Amino acid sequence: MGPYEPNKDAYAYGSSVRLAANLKGHLLLIHGTSDLNAPLSATVQLIDALVKAGKRYDLILLPEQNHSISGQSAIYAGQAVRRYLIEYLKR
Repeated sequence: MGPYEPNKDAYAYGSSVRLAANLKGHLLLIHGTSDLNAPLSATVQLIDALVKAGKRYDLILLPEQNHSISGQSAIYAGQAVRRYLIEYLKR
C-alpha cells in the first residue's frame, strides 16, 4: 500500500477494526512488542473494537519481538497456535 500519509483511505479500508463486529468464533492475537511494521497501538485499536462489539479474543504479547518472531518466542507462539487450533477446531 505504500506510505501511510498518501494512502490513509486504503489503510482504513484494509483495517480489521472495521470488521470486528462481524467476528464469528474465537480470535487469537499474537503481537511482538517491538514490531515497527505493525505497531502495538494497531492491535490495541482492534482489541478496543472487539470489546465494544462484545467479541471474544485471546492475546499473546511477545516482549522485544519484531514482525519476524524468532527464537524461544517463535516456539512459544507456534505451540500456542497449535493449542488454540486443537481447542477450537475440534468442536
